[in-house]
Amino acid sequence: MINDLLQRLRLAETDEERSWIATESLLESLPEDVKTALWAVAIPHWFDADILAALCPELVDRAHEIYQQLQTISCVEVFPERGHNVHELTRNQLLEKLWHKDREHFRNLSSKAATYFAKGDSPEVKIEWLYHLVVSDSNNGIEQLFGLVEEFNSSFQREELEKLISSFLVQVKFERVLSLAKASIYFREGKSKFFSQASEALEIYEQAQSLYQRVGYRSGESNAILEIGNILQFLGRSDEAYEKYDQALNLYRHTNDQLGEANALKAIGDVSQFLYQERAVEIYTSALNLYRKINDHLGEANTLKAIGDVLQFLKRSTEALERYEAALSFYREIGARLGEANTLKAIGDVLQF
Repeated sequence: MINDLLQRLRLAETDEERSWIATESLLESLPEDVKTALWAVAIPHWFDADILAALCPELVDRAHEIYQQLQTISCVEVFPERGHNVHELTRNQLLEKLWHKDREHFRNLSSKAATYFAKGDSPEVKIEWLYHLVVSDSNNGIEQLFGLVEEFNSSFQREELEKLISSFLVQVKFERVLSLAKASIYFREGKSKFFSQASEALEIYEQAQSLYQRVGYRSGESNAILEIGNILQFLGRSDEAYEKYDQALNLYRHTNDQLGEANALKAIGDVSQFLYQERAVEIYTSALNLYRKINDHLGEANTLKAIGDVLQFLKRSTEALERYEAALSFYREIGARLGEANTLKAIGDVLQF
């Protein structure tokens, strides 16, 4: 047997192949229940006896005993404060083999892991929960992703947000998620890199747009195009931004997405603001009417503020003040403190002269 193993290792052409031969030999040497457990605990990033029992209910009565046995295996190492984990190289090998050999079992284990980690409330555990949920229940995983992204954004948990996106990108890399989920993950990655890595974010949004288009998800496609326009505008490429905004506007109208249409009109107004002031007021007014129609007070306030800025530039100070005061009222009503502060400053600038 040893001679056979050495022969296989000699014939192996790559380090990856040699590594898997060693891992396979290790698996063959284990008792059947420990082998089953090792395949299962490779699914999460860490495990303990309780996680093992959740993944392998048939082993629940011996979970603590098998957990102790797993700790004696060379590829299992301590995971500080949480138990143990399978070494990254071995874990990746096991996951790749299981995904290609038995995807139903992989998804079943991921579902059990998602159920277990769903009860945690720390950021790390929430990220682990969604990491598994996006494989076992893709659509729900993406919906929950958006919620957690907003939670991390609103509480300024930037490091946690980066970890969340990175964990999802691992599932994307190994093709374990559906195309729609992949597009949505790219979309969120683009958002996270908007200001810090704008050029890279632009490429990511273009990938998202292509995937949304491929699966026929027009709402996602139009949102991605709008974000591409935002980045182009941020990069000072206003003509290209205008084209993207107009493209998004047409898609929003085709799908009767009035919020998207209003956002696209507002963006077109922003591009036009410093080039064609009178036209910008007209475009902003169209956006304003839509925001009012759908009762979006933040969009209404932002647009009123933008109209005020253009009117102030045109020296129509009285009209500008009217728009600013209307915007200020909305900002205060919805508790948008930054908008309130910016509008008060704008009012001060008008009154100064």
